[in-house]
Amino acid sequence: MSEKLDKAIEFIKSKGIYVIGGIYGCRNTVGDEMTNIYHDAEGGVDIDICYNYDYLEVFGLNDEEFKEFSAVCHSLVPDEERWWEHLNDDENEDKIEAALQLCREINPDFFKDDEE
Repeated sequence: MSEKLDKAIEFIKSKGIYVIGGIYGCRNTVGDEMTNIYHDAEGGVDIDICYNYDYLEVFGLNDEEFKEFSAVCHSLVPDEERWWEHLNDDENEDKIEAALQLCREINPDFFKDDEE
C-alpha cells in the first residue's frame, strides 16, 4: 500500500465515513453538489462527498489504489445498510419488481433501451 493510500484510508476510518451510493474516480456530470472532505497536497489525493446522494469522488489514486480504497470503504458500511447484498433474495423479488414498475411509470424513457 502506498503512503497516500494509507493516509486516505486512515482519514475515512477516523471520521467514520461510509457511503452506500458508490465511489467514483471521475467528476459527476449532472452538477451534484460536492464538498471536499480530504485534501493531501503532498500525495495529490482529494476526496469529495455528495451528501445528497451519498457517494464519494476520489482523485489522485492509480487503478490498483482506487480498487483497494473502494474495497475498504465498502467494508465500513454497516450490515443493515448493505441493501445491494439482498437484491437477489427471493423475499425481495416482489419489492424490486414493484420499485422497477414505479420507475417505469415515472420515467418510461429511462427503460426504453432495455425493452428494445
